[in-house]
Amino acid sequence: MAYEGLLKYYNELPSAVELDDVHLRIEIVKALSYKKSEPSTIDAYVNELI
Repeated sequence: MAYEGLLKYYNELPSAVELDDVHLRIEIVKALSYKKSEPSTIDAYVNELI
């Protein structure tokens, strides 16, 4: 499913270095937020904060 593929891609992204990296993450989070949050999505968001 596309949701799982996008989540996998998001989780495998390296740390943001440039502003474009941050913009990409914002767009991915927007797309992921359309679906009801699942534990895997919440884990990805928390991982982004660490």
